[in-house]
Amino acid sequence: MQELAGHSLTSPQGGTVDPDAASRSVDGDTPLTDALLDQFSVFYVVSVLAVRALEEARRQRALTEAGQPPLLSPTANST
Repeated sequence: MQELAGHSLTSPQGGTVDPDAASRSVDGDTPLTDALLDQFSVFYVVSVLAVRALEEARRQRALTEAGQPPLLSPTANST
């Protein structure tokens, strides 16, 4: 008898493995799981954008301290 997260994958009729048992939500927590995944994906995107903004701010500050005018993008000086 196979088990997944403490739940039996055998059919109620006995003996045979129910192939759809693993994909069904036993506790009905799918909406909560989907909401958590959505929140995590938004958190991840915001975190990546914040890190990139911080890197750009540090680059701009380093250029200013070096006496060069700050550039809007790294490719702007290739004219």
